[in-house]
Amino acid sequence: MKRFSKGLFGFAGACFAIGLVMCVLGFALGGRVQNMTLWRSGLEFFHFDFSSLAFLGSDEPRPSSGAGRAGVLSDDQAAGVHTLDIDVAAGSVRLREGDAFAVEASAGSAGVPEYDWGTDNGTFYLRTDDADVLLWKKSAFTVTVPRGTVFRTVRLSTDIGSLELHGISCTEKAEISVGMGSVELEGSLAGGIRVDCGMGSAELRIPRPADYGYRIQCGMGSVELGGDSFGGLGADTAENTGAPTVFDLECGMGAIEVIFT
Repeated sequence: MKRFSKGLFGFAGACFAIGLVMCVLGFALGGRVQNMTLWRSGLEFFHFDFSSLAFLGSDEPRPSSGAGRAGVLSDDQAAGVHTLDIDVAAGSVRLREGDAFAVEASAGSAGVPEYDWGTDNGTFYLRTDDADVLLWKKSAFTVTVPRGTVFRTVRLSTDIGSLELHGISCTEKAEISVGMGSVELEGSLAGGIRVDCGMGSAELRIPRPADYGYRIQCGMGSVELGGDSFGGLGADTAENTGAPTVFDLECGMGAIEVIFT
């Protein structure tokens, strides 16, 4: 019986490992929920395209929809901006202070992905297409915001990219989502601060709030908040959640570090 149980658990563990590898591979090749569409006959699943494997050795560049394209918001467009929304599947994003809201794209060997930027109801945004993300890992974006800008809301999201933001200020809500990439943020955050990290990393360097609380969920990864460490499979803890500033930190297999400066 013991031998049977041992074999059964070993088989289950092997199946789990294979499933995890397949999930990571599918994600890396561009598989997303939005790749499934409803059709008359039911679900029509994402069709694999071998162009997704171009990153394995082909040096032939893909069409670059926005290589070198740059732009600056007019004063009318910039008026009333209170939210920053950056959603980039791959590549790198660097935020800097300047004279006006602007976005500039630099192409990698495969060009840059389809991207859109501008303003919408007070939101200054940059968004990229998340198909074939590994093709765009060398693309780069520079986002400029006017010096002294204070946002009410900041939303940052990346799959396998890297976001680097310095001098950012947010007074009400920050939402940060990281898949297998990284986010480095230095600035000032207050209000509700949510960080959701899968297998990547998120590092926040901010002043210590006068009064703060937290909700922390941690899987196989690690969470550090102001010098306190939270880890261990299934770690789930909360304290002072009615405070003016609350950190809502959820980590799978990655790492979240909040450093008070």
